[in-house]
Amino acid sequence: MNQSGSSNSESFPKSARLLKRVDFRRVERGGARRVSEHFVVIARQNSFDFPRLGTTVSRKVGNAVVRNRYKRRIREIFRRHRDEFPAGFDYVVIVRRSEESAEPQFDALRDELIGLFNAAAQKARGPRV
Repeated sequence: MNQSGSSNSESFPKSARLLKRVDFRRVERGGARRVSEHFVVIARQNSFDFPRLGTTVSRKVGNAVVRNRYKRRIREIFRRHRDEFPAGFDYVVIVRRSEESAEPQFDALRDELIGLFNAAAQKARGPRV
């Protein structure tokens, strides 16, 4: 079993999730933000050696079906590509309302999110000396 509480690298255990409001607020208040067309990603260093994820999708984004689809896609991207995200960070993903009517393809969302996770973590680390 690894540090994140999982024996399967493809799983998404509770230890890798932000579940409490206080955790979300801590990241949102003190984290580094990166914004794209569909997402806002906020990263803040944590005391673990693995990344943790929390998602927020407002009702303005769409009905429950649309909101849940976004959350499932974000979790799946995080789960499959966790090794590509800098460890030791808490990430909050906020889905933005898009002007386009069609939802973006999974591959486009994946590429967008991976870039945002890395950029937010880089900014949260601060300038390198």
